[in-house]
Amino acid sequence: MKVWIFQGKPERYPLQDKLVPGQKETWLVSRYRNDMSKDDVVLFWSSGDETIRGLYGWGKITQDKAQYFDEWGYGIEVLYLERFNPHISIEKVRKSGVLNDNALLKMPIGTNFKVSNDEYDSLLKFIESLHHKAPPAISVED
Repeated sequence: MKVWIFQGKPERYPLQDKLVPGQKETWLVSRYRNDMSKDDVVLFWSSGDETIRGLYGWGKITQDKAQYFDEWGYGIEVLYLERFNPHISIEKVRKSGVLNDNALLKMPIGTNFKVSNDEYDSLLKFIESLHHKAPPAISVED
């Protein structure tokens, strides 16, 4: 299994409104779309100003591969499983250091970011330390 962070712009994916556990949504996938598969874990991140930027929850991919849509390119369906309330702010993420080496914080341009095994282990501990339900512990394929 693999782990991804999907970053949404608030004007397209307003996670504070749209992330409802049990609901499915198709997300734009550009980078890594051929590496994504059913049951991969996805963490959802909002871009935007510092008051809304951060982690909003997690879910899983529900399709074997991405589909092409004429109107906007490739997309893959995800099932929202957990919403963080409140969201985990960019400030807390930076202070924790859990994603300091991830492209999401180094160069946050794009929609999809790969998460390494070490990053995922650190993220799980960090999420749990904030009293949120963390995704399942898995061995991440590199």
